[in-house]
Amino acid sequence: MGIGRKIALLHISLIMLFALVIFLMGQQVWGANYLKLERDEVADNSARSLAAWEGELERIGSLAEDWAPWDDTFDFARRPTDRTYVEKNLNDAAMANLGVDLVIIADWDGRILFAKALDLEKKSEVPVPLGWDAHIRHMSRMETLALGKDQRIENFVMVGQTPVLVAAHSILTSEKGGPSPGLLVFARKADNAFLRAMAKRTQTDVAFLSDPTKEPVPKGHFFQEPVDKDIVLGYAPLTDLYGTGGYYLVSTVPRLIYQQGQEQMGAFVVAVIAFGLFFAAVTILILRWFLLPRLQRIDDFMNAVRAGEDLSIRLDLPGNDELSKMATTMNAMLERIEESKGRILRLYQTVQMELEERKKAEEALRFLSLHDALTGTYNRAFFERELARLAEDKVGGIGIICCDVDGLKLVNDTLGHSVGDDLLIQTARILEGVFREKGIVARMGGDEFAVLLRNVEEGQVQRACQQIRESLELMKPEIMGLRMSLSVGWKYSSQPPADEEAVRALMREADDTMYRQKLSSNQSNRNALVQALMKMLEVRDFITEGHSQRLQELVVKLGKDVGLSDGRITDLCLLAQFHDIGKVGIPDQILFKPGPLTIEERKQMERHAEIGHRIAQVVPGLLPVADLILKHHEWWNGKGYPLGLKEEDIPIEARILAITDAYDAMTNDRTYRKAMSEEAALCELRRCSGVQFDPRLVDRFIAIAGESGKETVIA
Repeated sequence: MGIGRKIALLHISLIMLFALVIFLMGQQVWGANYLKLERDEVADNSARSLAAWEGELERIGSLAEDWAPWDDTFDFARRPTDRTYVEKNLNDAAMANLGVDLVIIADWDGRILFAKALDLEKKSEVPVPLGWDAHIRHMSRMETLALGKDQRIENFVMVGQTPVLVAAHSILTSEKGGPSPGLLVFARKADNAFLRAMAKRTQTDVAFLSDPTKEPVPKGHFFQEPVDKDIVLGYAPLTDLYGTGGYYLVSTVPRLIYQQGQEQMGAFVVAVIAFGLFFAAVTILILRWFLLPRLQRIDDFMNAVRAGEDLSIRLDLPGNDELSKMATTMNAMLERIEESKGRILRLYQTVQMELEERKKAEEALRFLSLHDALTGTYNRAFFERELARLAEDKVGGIGIICCDVDGLKLVNDTLGHSVGDDLLIQTARILEGVFREKGIVARMGGDEFAVLLRNVEEGQVQRACQQIRESLELMKPEIMGLRMSLSVGWKYSSQPPADEEAVRALMREADDTMYRQKLSSNQSNRNALVQALMKMLEVRDFITEGHSQRLQELVVKLGKDVGLSDGRITDLCLLAQFHDIGKVGIPDQILFKPGPLTIEERKQMERHAEIGHRIAQVVPGLLPVADLILKHHEWWNGKGYPLGLKEEDIPIEARILAITDAYDAMTNDRTYRKAMSEEAALCELRRCSGVQFDPRLVDRFIAIAGESGKETVIA
């Protein structure tokens, strides 16, 4: 297919697509607006129809209210045999003039005393329709009219298949006195003649519908149903005298607005298509006159170059447009074909290098899929695959060794994961040094390692475990002063495993053995780790020598003064010694910074209380003061950290330590300032009383300092 046809086809496709989009958008936007206008029109017609219906009810009700409280009506109801009232007031002409086709007078027992029906078109009396007895009895029992109230009711009832507008009022004297002998009823059939007259007044086609199958709609809520593209019906719900629904005034409305909108939309889409086709035709003509001949010359030139071996020919295409520039580029391309050969060769070499690099990358990925990224040992997936192979190969003499790095979580929480990673790497190096090619060493995740030995004796497995322990003793691996220790467990099976589950059971038994050893040595390992952490704190601590001893003496004096028990004073001493143990997890550049800390550095420094809390929770000897370590930097006014506790919510031990620690810090030299005098330190404590410190404890501490003198307080 030529480029001209392709462009023409593309234009036509775009035009049709654009027209479709315009049409769909128009349906969503304009169509929705037209439908809203139509709904509003239908609702307005329904409202007018309902207003006309209710207006007629109001008119009949007003007639009943005017005629019922009248002496003549009152006398006739008491003596219905006297026909003078009827002949004078309810003759055919009078009823036609009133616009009612039925008058009924009944007593309060529901008995009809007088009834007259009239054909309004012929203005002549007709028989009273059947069925009114039940309606009259119902009205006589309605509370609105009971006991002769000066009130009226107005609604409609169904007489046969015809709705009848009805109004009733208690019969009273002209002065609205009683007792009422009965009620007066005026009625008007809502027949076709009535509906035609109502349609003429409302300028809309109106019909009455009784359809109990439709879903009930509250009175005053209109709805509509499109019949077809020409007609839409509007429904105004009605409720009869008995409160029964399922009746509707139906307005038939031509869909002129909707049809007009559809016609306008269609005309607009046709105009868009016509304009698009015109634009496409003009574009194609321009292409045929100006572009296609030049493209044909380029195509002929390229065919000539492809058919022959003469690379000296050139394309002459005058002008300053893109095609002329293309011709210039083609000519330059021919001149540089030889150079391109060299470029192709270099490209080939580059591709070869990339292939080699990709091969290396694939090998690295393959390695990482089978090895642990941190330690370089095999990973869990590879180890489990090897376990599965044991069952397939029916190999006997299987030994599985499980190792666990003791205290790794505590190291991670205090010194950071980088230190924990170094412990894992050293563990891997030790295990690889012990087993070399004799077994498969794998990191199973977290702090766990496993070793798989094939075709070995049970004694070899035992000796291997002993070699691990000897290597630890010989190498004495340490990181930041922490001595590394391992818990080791093993299991041996001389018989080939029956299936994969048997291999996994052997693995679980080795793991259980390791954990039993870990539990038996857990406490000593943790205590050793905590002692190492304390040693690190002493090495790294910027506080002057003797701070812990002085602090213990101060807290004991203040604790005894406020009446703490011996047990709580013991906890106070332990708190004074270990309250800053969490500082081992704070970077040196923050811990030893001579100047003020930044906001971010301050946040890191404040973490030492939480780190110390975690350390104390795993060491039974420090467990009694774990909560106190967490809260020893809370302020009396609630602006301390990390929990923001205030006043009595702060344990008294933490409040005592806060005062004594601040006092000792102020009265001894630090790297960033000289020591204060005792008087200045006590003034500072008094200034911060009620803000940072418990005011009662500050008063007691100052009293102790005054009684004992500086030599006693800080001895």
